[in-house]
Amino acid sequence: MKIKEHINEIINLIASSIIEGDYEVVQFTDHSIKIEIDELQFEIWTCNGPEYLNFWDVTGMFGEAFSDESTRKKIWDSLEPHIQLHRSTSLKDEKIAAIAKLQAEVAELTK
Repeated sequence: MKIKEHINEIINLIASSIIEGDYEVVQFTDHSIKIEIDELQFEIWTCNGPEYLNFWDVTGMFGEAFSDESTRKKIWDSLEPHIQLHRSTSLKDEKIAAIAKLQAEVAELTK
């Protein structure tokens, strides 16, 4: 079974639990409701009515992800080259944009 199928199965289980009332309300905000099902908390966006109902904070959706330090290290080792490349590229792009903006300002001032 593919990951997407598993996630869909989990979402369907969450939906069934909510529909059946098998949850506890943990917290309300003006925009969302946080509920708990089977010791896991889910925050659901409720501000704009049923057509926009969706998970809001998915970071806590599965509890503490990657709780094993060894696994976290291996995942980090795999992701770090991509992260570093993105950081260096985005910093370079930001610096180029800042220089272009300063050049434009200097050109405007020296007219």
